[in-house]
Amino acid sequence: MKKAIIWILFITILGVGTYTYLSRPVDTTNQPVVEGTELEQPQEGKLYRIDKEQSLVKFTIQEDLRGAPFTVVGETKDIRGDVTLSTGTDPVLALGTIIVDVRTFKTDSAQRDGAINRLIVQTGTEGHEYALLTNAQASGLPSIITEGVPFTFTVTGDLMLAGINKPATFAVTATQAENTLKGSMSSTLKRSDYKLVIPNIPFVANVPDTFTISADFTAIAQ
Repeated sequence: MKKAIIWILFITILGVGTYTYLSRPVDTTNQPVVEGTELEQPQEGKLYRIDKEQSLVKFTIQEDLRGAPFTVVGETKDIRGDVTLSTGTDPVLALGTIIVDVRTFKTDSAQRDGAINRLIVQTGTEGHEYALLTNAQASGLPSIITEGVPFTFTVTGDLMLAGINKPATFAVTATQAENTLKGSMSSTLKRSDYKLVIPNIPFVANVPDTFTISADFTAIAQ
């Protein structure tokens, strides 16, 4: 019996030690850069480019941490992309490729960040470093857009995450001013769609399949 207890303790310590090693922080000092589709100035309207210094991308997911409910929030400012918008009557909005560097998300814990990078998204694998929104189309625009007045619409496109492409829909609210386009967008995704598997560790449980991705953005007229 005593040997069995010692063996269980040994396995537990080994497992925790292995997780600690695998979830160590990831070095992001030398990051390959993915270029998106830069849009051209439209014949009517303006070209806006997302300013990452004034923007923020966030993911949110629930879990039980050491037996208590906990909300995991990860944030990064590393978002890039172009938008064109013609306002007035019958407005037209177009989006280029939207790029988010997944490796730069930060949560409440450096160890959690390491686990997300090394074990869940596996950003060390080529093609997993970035989340890309491509082929994005805007629908549900109002019949007229007035400067300074918020408007809502829907964006649908292909979201690549962890090397997997899936259709995604975002609810968007935006406000156009003379030289800026500001707003927010959000979508609920499934981990299983992107094969994002949570490591089996003793102090984390009941992680749902769904999580939320959102962004607050400011785009500057070019």
